Amino acid sequence: YVTNPMKQSNLFANHFSSYSHEVQPIPLDYSTENEFLNKNIEFWELKRAISKTKNSTPGADNIPSIWFKKLDDASLLKILGMLQQQLDSSVLPKAWKHMIIIPIPKPNKDKTKLTSYRPIALTSVFCKIFESILAHRITHFLTSQKKLNPNQHGFLPFRDNHTAIYKIYSAISEARKNKKFFVAVSLDIKSAYDSVHVDDLILKCLQLALNESFDPNQIDQDGLTPLMWASSYGQLATVQKLLSCGASISAIGDSGENALILASSAGHSAIVKELINHGASLDYKDQVLKLIIHLSKALKFNVDALLDRLH
Repeated sequence: YVTNPMKQSNLFANHFSSYSHEVQPIPLDYSTENEFLNKNIEFWELKRAISKTKNSTPGADNIPSIWFKKLDDASLLKILGMLQQQLDSSVLPKAWKHMIIIPIPKPNKDKTKLTSYRPIALTSVFCKIFESILAHRITHFLTSQKKLNPNQHGFLPFRDNHTAIYKIYSAISEARKNKKFFVAVSLDIKSAYDSVHVDDLILKCLQLALNESFDPNQIDQDGLTPLMWASSYGQLATVQKLLSCGASISAIGDSGENALILASSAGHSAIVKELINHGASLDYKDQVLKLIIHLSKALKFNVDALLDRLH
């Protein structure tokens, strides 16, 4: 048994991080925009989202939901302006991405095994309010425009497991009445939430016209553009799509590095070649030297050949 709290935390961190997986991104087209989803946030939307927020444990900022519920209208208007700024910029604060993970034991499982625990993420209530506003808009759009399959019962108003069971019961009764067979398949996907391919999910949203405004050169709270992120994480297809959408290859992040430096540092040779083919270059010597070291490893070039290609 491991009794040291720090070692226990590290074991859980390694175990829960193994849920994530790397996948090859797919090209996405952000060229169109849904005006309904991107309209200014209204005051009633904010008040509704706050009233629907549960009085659960707050996130890392330690601001509980009750604090928002006690604010006067003048204070709420200031919060409304802050949320509108997030929507307009498509940039989320770093604090919203910081979660506290609490391991919760599964019922009737061996508590000495890591697999017997599920992670619960404590997120900022501020972020939950923003998510609630967007989720309500999306749900209203999908239902009013009849974008969803009528057999979809989860996470929709006036639909739940009871309506799903009733529909199955009705189908069974109809089959018996007509002296036919009825076959039902029950599927439980292990770690379903963690196995979702994010780009496929975004593609589904785009196909349903759940588009948002997108600036390929928008710098986020971490000082990086989408191209820098994709280059750093080896997402070649996304890099190619961003370049076709006008992403700047010369943009410099807060760390003083651009997409070419980030891709080479991470050893993503295919992305390095793609950026160089699109004219990526560096003007200052210290970054060039750093680039030479990384590129020589990533591309297996000798220094002379690499310098010739850069110039």
